[in-house]
Amino acid sequence: RVLLDCLHGDHMLFWRRDGIETSWAFLDPILTACEECGDRAKRLHRYPAGSWGPEAARPWIEGLLATD
Repeated sequence: RVLLDCLHGDHMLFWRRDGIETSWAFLDPILTACEECGDRAKRLHRYPAGSWGPEAARPWIEGLLATD
C-alpha cells in the first residue's frame, strides 16, 4: 500500500525532510542529556522496536495490571 500511495502522489504516510530534521533538532538534545546523566536509573531504557518495552518498566506495568 505504501508503494502504491507513493506512486499516486499520496504523501499522507511520508514525512518531508524538514519535518524529520525539526523532530531530531527537538529530540536530539533530550536524548543526549539522558545518555549523559550520571544516575543510571534516570537514563532512557532502550528496547527493540516491536517488543513489549524495556525490562526496567516491568514492575511498573505489573503494578498497573494488578487487580488487588
